[in-house]
Amino acid sequence: MNPLQISVDYLQTANYALFHNHIPVCHAIELTNISERPVDEITVSCTGEFISRYDSETIAGINPGETVRIGTFSIIPEASELASITERVVTEFTLTVTSRGAVICEGKHVIELMPYDHWTGIRTLPQTIASFITPNHPAINSIVLKSAEMLKRLTGSSSLNEYQTGDCNDVRQQVAAVFAAIHGLGIVYRGVPASYEAVGQRITMPDQVVATKIANCIELTLLMATVLEAIGINCVIIFQKGHAYLGVWLVNDCYPCSVCDDPSYIEKNVRVASTRCL
Repeated sequence: MNPLQISVDYLQTANYALFHNHIPVCHAIELTNISERPVDEITVSCTGEFISRYDSETIAGINPGETVRIGTFSIIPEASELASITERVVTEFTLTVTSRGAVICEGKHVIELMPYDHWTGIRTLPQTIASFITPNHPAINSIVLKSAEMLKRLTGSSSLNEYQTGDCNDVRQQVAAVFAAIHGLGIVYRGVPASYEAVGQRITMPDQVVATKIANCIELTLLMATVLEAIGINCVIIFQKGHAYLGVWLVNDCYPCSVCDDPSYIEKNVRVASTRCL
């Protein structure tokens, strides 16, 4: 019988966005001594086909009935694999526990690796949707230039000066110019998969939307956010059941956390903006 019982708290789905944002796959490992004798000089190793090898620090000992929590254990998918896979890969990693250099127990755990362009939905770290906003991509430059042209037609000036004037109406006009530039691309709308906001979906990146001229609501939202971020205007992405759309800060501000699940926060700020930006 294995003297130790292994419990792993980890994300069972991972993609490149998690790796890129330094979000750990493993939250903690717990080792419980279920034998009647102490277990000494313990190390835990992680190996797998798509997983980088990792070895824990040595644990001096675990007494019978005692549980030790390892809070800084790394389960790290290979970056090159995450960046290159084009379809979902179901794989596994092995945790091997040794005592005084001898293997005393092992456990295999399943993990799904998703393509780099797969967003995992609002159930698993929804803030990673921001990873699909790419304001420095060369394909966005042409839309920025077109937005400047649209702004000049609207206001007489092509200056995309984000918040520099302190006038909310100047920000509104820049947003309108960006919208007109994107609308002029002739992008065809397509529906989103059922329950996409909960379970996630593969995302057509902004440069691909420009090339293919086909996109759904979240992809158009990301394209708009990409161009606005490129010119220095702060955005938020708002999800509701079956839909996504964009919010824009009319003043140079932002939400202090990466995720907000309180609809009243948006309602309050819309009212404040309506008052401050008349």
